Amino acid sequence: MIMSGSLVRRSAVAALGAVALAALPVLPDVPGGLGPQRATARAAGADGRGDRGHGAGRQQNADDYDYGYGDYEFGDDDYDYYGDDDYGYGDYEFGDYGDYGDFDPEFGGYGDYGDYGEGQGHSHRHGTAHRHGKAHSHGRSQGHHHRKARWRGGWAASPQAPNNVFRNNWSRVGFARQTIRQVVRVSTGGSQARIELSNRYGTTPLKVAGATIARTDHGASVQAGSVRRLTFGHRRSATVPAGGELRSDAVALKVRALESLTVTLYLDEPTGPATFHGLASATSYRADGDHRSDVGAKAFTSTSRSWYYLSGVEVAGGRARHRDGVVAFGDSITDGFGSRVDADNRYPDELAERFAAAGRSRSVVNHGITGNQLTNNSEWAGEKALTRFRRDVLNEPNVGTVILLEGINDIGMSEWQGVTGGPTPSRTVEELIAAQRELVRQAHAKGLKVIGATLTPFKGAQYYNERGENKRDALNDWIRTSDEFDGVLDLDRALADPADRDRLAAAYDIGDHLHPNDAGYRAMADAVDIDGL
Repeated sequence: MIMSGSLVRRSAVAALGAVALAALPVLPDVPGGLGPQRATARAAGADGRGDRGHGAGRQQNADDYDYGYGDYEFGDDDYDYYGDDDYGYGDYEFGDYGDYGDFDPEFGGYGDYGDYGEGQGHSHRHGTAHRHGKAHSHGRSQGHHHRKARWRGGWAASPQAPNNVFRNNWSRVGFARQTIRQVVRVSTGGSQARIELSNRYGTTPLKVAGATIARTDHGASVQAGSVRRLTFGHRRSATVPAGGELRSDAVALKVRALESLTVTLYLDEPTGPATFHGLASATSYRADGDHRSDVGAKAFTSTSRSWYYLSGVEVAGGRARHRDGVVAFGDSITDGFGSRVDADNRYPDELAERFAAAGRSRSVVNHGITGNQLTNNSEWAGEKALTRFRRDVLNEPNVGTVILLEGINDIGMSEWQGVTGGPTPSRTVEELIAAQRELVRQAHAKGLKVIGATLTPFKGAQYYNERGENKRDALNDWIRTSDEFDGVLDLDRALADPADRDRLAAAYDIGDHLHPNDAGYRAMADAVDIDGL
């Protein structure tokens, strides 16, 4: 039985998405491990003091553990955060990995990690952390701790080719001797973080002179003492090949669900046109020169509402109750077109808030692209869903469910002369169904569940006509009744005007009769049965 505005489940999943999907060949992560080293480490506080833990055992090649340290879970207590300045590291288990480097006051943290070995015996940790106060951690750990960390997506954005359709963006010009500072909110927390950079649409290698991650304060400023230097294969600089992606090494950073993090990249050499995500609905900042470690915002005098090169922030460790992430896949309605800037009111954001409010924060990442289509490529709106799905969705770590909301642009943009670049090829309902079936097949082959979301009303929109409405109705009927999906999310009924079911309810309409407003995005998230997920 399908209920209006509710998720109908066959296998404990939920779905929601909006027109779009695409995928390219998955490139392997660039190795970042260090050489083997004796498993001895220090539990140090801000003043660099603390007892040493000892582990004697066979040495392990760091590459077996995803860059040497990225794939460890840090024992039962994982990582304890001490003091406002986050200098305490007293609660690690230190029988399993190498020494910290020297404390680096410029970056408010410790230097690069040594390699992990495979620790044996027991380690005793007693750390002291104090800057504005002090905190203590006592404990013992015994035995072999070499489980791999389970990385999960905290935040994501689908890469796009540079273009000028999105106003005031820097993608066509690129960067040289400039610092980019970008603020993102993670859906779930952990004790480690790493970032993903994408040069998918670059024609030359991207050279990153340095990068940091920190807790956001306000605007372009970050919280004092929270800046962490990022490394890539134990190096401060990195090169991302043309067409490729690269993950950083892990960094110890206690991250809470729904916390905002600031990622800063210094790009010294000219980049050429930049891979970016056009509609961020968030402010990014630019400064001349190297300001990657700045706490204040003074140097960041230029702003944009797009994201550049940054395609993911992942977390591991912590006490997350759920390990199977949710990907929202679609077009502008998933991307959050029309949502309030810097407010994180896109529907996937609202869904993450529902999980957190229920006391079970969960990885929810957004792979919507404004203007994207199921079956047609676009120079400005990304590759078609059938192309980008594998790279954008199936390459996300520890995903269990995909919410698929896709197809309204295939219908509408074939009927409207005002589309950038002209109308796109017209598709039959049968072709749209075949495209959705193919995405379901790809997801199921990887063990993912797929929630089919019905297309939302669009009567009155610029590209609306009766022929398009008939296609939407037919596709929605198939989504509801085909039994192809693991569940159905009926957004059509959740957002429709009771007096005219082909039209968005006025309370949910941004004014263009196609895109929801903040209340509409909240209604979309409320329609998901989070218990079913």
